Amino acid sequence: MIAVLSVTVACAHSSSVAASKRWVGSDITELIQQWGPPISTSDLPDGKKLYLWYYGDGVPVEPGGVATARTRDCKTAFTVDCSGKVEKWRYEGSGC
Repeated sequence: MIAVLSVTVACAHSSSVAASKRWVGSDITELIQQWGPPISTSDLPDGKKLYLWYYGDGVPVEPGGVATARTRDCKTAFTVDCSGKVEKWRYEGSGC
């Protein structure tokens, strides 16, 4: 049972990493078309923008929604340059 759980978590992690990595170099509008609107955006001091998506128990939290504690959650953030291209990403949570 533990081995199956470990494999499931590892597969979920590697697919999340691959899904996020592939957006580097893409236009943010393409990402938004695929993932839906982010839960928030922030202007960074260097003129770039940070876009944040949050999933709780595999369900996206809508913009303006409340991110409550979930069994499995995943926050994924993308940093976007001034031209609208995704530069990098990061994630945190037990459901990534």
